[in-house]
Amino acid sequence: MSTTSAPSRSHAGAPAPAQRGKLNFGGLLVSEWIKLTTVRSTVWSLAILVLISVGLGLLIATFLEAGDAGAAAGSDAPGGPAAAAAATDWALTSATAGMAMASLVAAILGALNITSEYSTGMIRSSLAAVPKRLPVLFAKAVVLALVTFGVGLITLFGTYLIVTPILEGKGFEAHLDDPQTVIALIGGAAYLAIVAVFSLGLGTIIRSGAGAIAAAVGVLLILPPLFMLVPLKWLQDLAPYLLSSAGAQMHTIPNGASDVEGWVAVIVSVAWAVVSLAIAAVMLKRRDA
Repeated sequence: MSTTSAPSRSHAGAPAPAQRGKLNFGGLLVSEWIKLTTVRSTVWSLAILVLISVGLGLLIATFLEAGDAGAAAGSDAPGGPAAAAAATDWALTSATAGMAMASLVAAILGALNITSEYSTGMIRSSLAAVPKRLPVLFAKAVVLALVTFGVGLITLFGTYLIVTPILEGKGFEAHLDDPQTVIALIGGAAYLAIVAVFSLGLGTIIRSGAGAIAAAVGVLLILPPLFMLVPLKWLQDLAPYLLSSAGAQMHTIPNGASDVEGWVAVIVSVAWAVVSLAIAAVMLKRRDA
């Protein structure tokens, strides 16, 4: 006669070991933090982002002529309101001069954050540990956004503080006490984070590092001039709502000349990342790893 042993249960209705070891979202954040910060491509990408921003800022501040202050300020006397505004504008311009190239680096970082796992097969382990899948993607987005925003914020404010003494020696008395300047610098860091998350979505959709990077470059660099060159008014009307066009308004001081300003630019930029991530989430759920 055979006997069957009933599965053992822990006392007081305690969950099974597999349930106790279930990975929560906090654990996923820690896991994605470790994966992102211990990969050489992340270190190199962020280092290049910092070098580009600081380097271009120093170049503009160094080669800027003192006469440009008078040209920008018009007939205003030195130290007057127009001269002070011109100095602030040039300091912000120097600090954000590398944003276009820095955004490309952020896009590359975002794409590689997911496509590298597809290329190595690590994505299977990640999804096996989290069968619902979507928490993995969202944890990647949160960690990537925080890291990119943090590095971008330190870089932009650091560049501003570095170029300010150089500009002061040329007659540009710029100071970091203008609320609009502070908002523009924070907006620049936020834009880099948005681009990184947008590219993360592309990487999840395309699953190829080269393909995702090419798609991101197309959206950031090729679409804006293309929309303006094609002789279709509705395309030209849509041009200010492209990611790079709206994002540019996030790190500049509004002057009334743009079609997309203020919070509208923020909403448009965030919408690009949200749509990309939403499509990525649907495809991640439907496709095999």
